[in-house]
Amino acid sequence: MIKVCFIVKKRLISIVGGQSFLTYRSNIIRQINTKTAYGLSHSEQYLYTYDHANRLLNTKYSYNNGTPILLNQFTYDDLGRIKKKIFGIMLIL
Repeated sequence: MIKVCFIVKKRLISIVGGQSFLTYRSNIIRQINTKTAYGLSHSEQYLYTYDHANRLLNTKYSYNNGTPILLNQFTYDDLGRIKKKIFGIMLIL
């Protein structure tokens, strides 16, 4: 199994008292798993979406570069707590 993760880095700059501070946050936005057996290759891809506060909003899954399907979805309240979780089959209904 080959696992490849792509990482996006956000750079935040804040100036306090004339000094600059840089902070970096990293989130995995795409994960690809490739499997090969008996000469056949299959790939799975997970896509992750985050909001401005780096909270997970949803996860999508695709098989062999097919159309991504939504696996889960989260909504948050004003304090950053999970307000609503939706998983799998509940998204289709």
